[in-house]
Amino acid sequence: MITDRETNIVYFSSLILQINKYKPFWNRLKPILSENKINYKFIENTRDIWCRDYMPIQTNENDFIQFTYFPDYYLTPKYISKLTIPAEIKADFKGNVKKSRLIIDGGNIVKSKTKIVVTEKILKDNSNLLPSTIKNELQNLLNINDIFTLPKFPYDYTGHSDGMVRFVDENKLLVSEFSSSSKSWQKKMNSVLNKIEKSGIKIIPFPDVQIDDKNKDGDYTAKGNYINFAQIGNYILFPQFDLKKEDSQALKKITEIYTDKDYKIIPVLSNEIANDGGVLNCITWNIKQ
Repeated sequence: MITDRETNIVYFSSLILQINKYKPFWNRLKPILSENKINYKFIENTRDIWCRDYMPIQTNENDFIQFTYFPDYYLTPKYISKLTIPAEIKADFKGNVKKSRLIIDGGNIVKSKTKIVVTEKILKDNSNLLPSTIKNELQNLLNINDIFTLPKFPYDYTGHSDGMVRFVDENKLLVSEFSSSSKSWQKKMNSVLNKIEKSGIKIIPFPDVQIDDKNKDGDYTAKGNYINFAQIGNYILFPQFDLKKEDSQALKKITEIYTDKDYKIIPVLSNEIANDGGVLNCITWNIKQ
């Protein structure tokens, strides 16, 4: 698969420009993209800003896999208006797009070159299929060797893995520190992490602040979820949340991990989008063109 390090263009939903509550965020981000010559474009006809979820996965420079986008958390009268229809989307990119019957959000695929990490939500969403069938189809579609399945985080209704883990490279995996979670959940999580370590991948604990903060819809915000950063090539757009001590500690940690002199880590205040439940990886779709 194409890794974030290989990408050279990033897309955003055009709603990031059009919805008033996101404009302060975009007014901060746009100069950063321009000053660093990060190539960006927009996706039209979307119904929310979380384009990571409904856009396809790039397997090589000319090929993409479009998973079926049918999130159960939007299938209610309260949220149905936010359900983007992939067939209606307009995005200027080149490549062959192959459709898959598997129901998977892009935010639930954290990838390296040959591995992915998902949560158990893919089993629930594709309960009509055997787990072995799901695994085989994923391996064939994405041309990967390993699939690691985490327990869904209790308070994340999306069930996504991109708020939990992040590959640095083939042999290193960042894992958010969920120390305040229940012991039973931590036991399940540690069991999977032990399997990942035994496969030869180094686990690196990464800062995470669990804030008991809900938005107007009654959903938990994503403030403090530092692992959900965006990486386009050697640029890392790193979220900050006006948490003086925690922001500083997380920024220090990311600079200690990405030590290659080619990397440029850029802090981005992200409260406007975090308030709606996602951060920078959620609002971006980066590819190699």
